[in-house]
Amino acid sequence: MTMKEKNNFAHVLEYLLANGMIHNQKDLAKRLNTTETTVTRNKKGNVKHPDEDTIRRFNAVFGDIINIAYLRGESDIMLVADLPQRKEINTAVNSRKEQSYSTDYSSLINAALAAKDDAIMALKHELIAKDETIATKDALILSLQQQLQELRAISAMQKGALHGCYPLGTAEEQPGKHEKI
Repeated sequence: MTMKEKNNFAHVLEYLLANGMIHNQKDLAKRLNTTETTVTRNKKGNVKHPDEDTIRRFNAVFGDIINIAYLRGESDIMLVADLPQRKEINTAVNSRKEQSYSTDYSSLINAALAAKDDAIMALKHELIAKDETIATKDALILSLQQQLQELRAISAMQKGALHGCYPLGTAEEQPGKHEKI
């Protein structure tokens, strides 16, 4: 980490403490699912490159309020909320900057929404395909169960014929119908 990144991380840590979002570095480490040593190393700038996973978790845990570029030392704006509100005196140069910020931000949002919609559609298609597979399997199971019953009935009849047992017929006496002589 460069000195600017160290200062930025330290400023963010101070901001979180001042706004009651964390109680101390240990609390921050716990919420980021990392060690207190990692937080201290980042704060002091003892890390060559910022850990992208830690930076993303940092941002996700605190509701996307911290500008990730600020944590990396690539921006001087700490809060995401301050990005679209930034105004500078030199409007000829900076209006293009602001426009690219807005365009990039809205393009990013549009791309994310389109990707989300694509993912939802793909999942819906998968659900439909799975429902069709389940219905086909259910019909196959029912058909196989019917065939099994038919085969059991045929088998029972064949066993009876082999052992000389026949179903009770008219030539045989039926219980309770004896004639008295």
